[in-house]
Amino acid sequence: MAGKKSSQSNYRLLTEALLSDKGIRHLTDAAFSVFHRPIVVIDSSYKYLAKKFDPGLFPEDSPVYHYLSSGDIWNQEFLNKKGIEALKKDRVRELLQHTTGIVRFHHSVFDCDCVAAGLRIKNTLVAYVIMIEADDPLSKEEQDLFETFRDLLCQELQKNQLYQNNRDEYISYLLMDLLNNKYPDAETIRRRLETVDFEPAHHMCVVVIRKRLEEEELPSMELVLNQLRGPLSGHMYAVIEKSVVLLLNFKENKRFDGRLFEVVQQVCENNDLIAGVSNDFQDMTQLTRQYRLAKRAALVCQRYVEDHRIIFYDDVFDLALLEYCDRHYNLMDFVHSSVVNLMEYDEKYGTNYLYTFWVYTENACNTNATASKMFVHKNTLAYRLGKIKEILGSDLTSGKDLFAFQLSMRILRMLGKLEK
Repeated sequence: MAGKKSSQSNYRLLTEALLSDKGIRHLTDAAFSVFHRPIVVIDSSYKYLAKKFDPGLFPEDSPVYHYLSSGDIWNQEFLNKKGIEALKKDRVRELLQHTTGIVRFHHSVFDCDCVAAGLRIKNTLVAYVIMIEADDPLSKEEQDLFETFRDLLCQELQKNQLYQNNRDEYISYLLMDLLNNKYPDAETIRRRLETVDFEPAHHMCVVVIRKRLEEEELPSMELVLNQLRGPLSGHMYAVIEKSVVLLLNFKENKRFDGRLFEVVQQVCENNDLIAGVSNDFQDMTQLTRQYRLAKRAALVCQRYVEDHRIIFYDDVFDLALLEYCDRHYNLMDFVHSSVVNLMEYDEKYGTNYLYTFWVYTENACNTNATASKMFVHKNTLAYRLGKIKEILGSDLTSGKDLFAFQLSMRILRMLGKLEK
């Protein structure tokens, strides 16, 4: 079974088969060596695209052994009438039409359990892969590998049928697979990128573009992507999970700024979208992690940042951390008691010392910048700071105090308790 080797070595075996350019049959043979289970790949007309069996895996008195040891099965180009009727009776195609995951069914001819997954091109179900489980259900690790096999079959179909006519579609398939790669291997990734002439540069980042509010009607992300295609030459892009995902590839010393930044920002404004941007990276094995950071930045922007369309993860990593903590703890437990006292003083006397203190710390404790930002005289600010120090019980010269106070105020802002 798949567990005989490490998941990473099995994943590499499958991707090597894809990269060999030997076709679906070779890829299916590689999958058989991983799973040691009968596998068939059938298109929508019930034509065999690939098949690999070993009757010896089953007892000689079982229906599976009898069917697979028949001489006819090896020569059939199409699934026979009995097989077609069984798949229809077992509602395999119907089940696959309504899910992108794995489905299980009891094969009415084999009298045993099987797993199946649909192969889609442009969201259209064009074929499916079926593997016999029998009395040995797939482990969680094997299920992950089976989904990987399904994805690689999709790419092989895409490569063979559409690559020459629609290179963008193949790039999208490749990017989607790389973003979800659980076993990144630098050499395998390099070879796969060579198939689309993509050479990673010194500076890369991931951008995830999505709608700002969950309840908003979603614009067509394909149309959004079309608005961006012009400036995206040399980069990779795909529509994934109702988001446009960009892998930006900058040569020399460029970053995500300038003309491309302006275009993305304008597209976001025109469609009421937001964009989360990962950190810069050079190593493609970091792609999945950076994709995760970009998605997190977009979510933080969606929930807590109202005045920006594009958010870099480095600018909101603190909010991302607090949001994670908020799912497990009451964040008010992490607000310093002195800051709570300052907040309660404002509530009791109608002052705005807490907001003044926020602006002061956000401007590096610079009194001139703070007074200018708040449109108050420096003497007024000096009086407020004196009261703030008194209520806090701190002269604000301790780095530890300032860190605790600023963290507390960031929590209050996140909770909507610190407003102007």
